[in-house]
Amino acid sequence: MNARGKLLEAEERQKREQAKETQRAKEKTRDALHEQLKEQEKLEAFQLQEQDTARELFLKASRKLTDALQGSGKNLQAVKSLRL
Repeated sequence: MNARGKLLEAEERQKREQAKETQRAKEKTRDALHEQLKEQEKLEAFQLQEQDTARELFLKASRKLTDALQGSGKNLQAVKSLRL
């Protein structure tokens, strides 16, 4: 093989290596983005669960307060001693 042929072969090999490296970088980026999306989904699910819990606690406290006010309209002491 002549020098020109060896040079072309080396260039082709270099192009193939660059293409492989580019593909690896793309895959690494894709995998990192996929992991970020999974973490974001977990975080959002956790936040929704916290919101539901807070809503339930608020409703429970509201019911207790309503019950205490209705059940002891004349007795304000019950409201003062109410523990939420």
